[in-house]
Amino acid sequence: MSLTTSLTVADLVFELLDHLDSGTHFELGYARKEETPVIGYADNLETSSETMILGSGCEVYDDLPSAGPLLPVFSESRG
Repeated sequence: MSLTTSLTVADLVFELLDHLDSGTHFELGYARKEETPVIGYADNLETSSETMILGSGCEVYDDLPSAGPLLPVFSESRG
C-alpha cells in the first residue's frame, strides 16, 4: 500500500514532531487534506513549525502520556 493510500484510509495519524523534515510535513498536510485527525508529540517543537501544524487542526502534546489516551478516542469517533 502506498503512503498516500495509507494516509487516505487511516483513522488517525500519530506523528513524532521533533526534528521535522519535509516527509513529516507532507504526511501532516496530506492527512489534514483528507480530514484525518492528527495527534503529534513534540518534546521541543520549533515555533516556525508549530504555526502550520496547529493552524491545520493537529493536536500537539509535549508529553507522551497526555497524547496516548486520546488515540482510542479519535479512532472510535471515526468508526
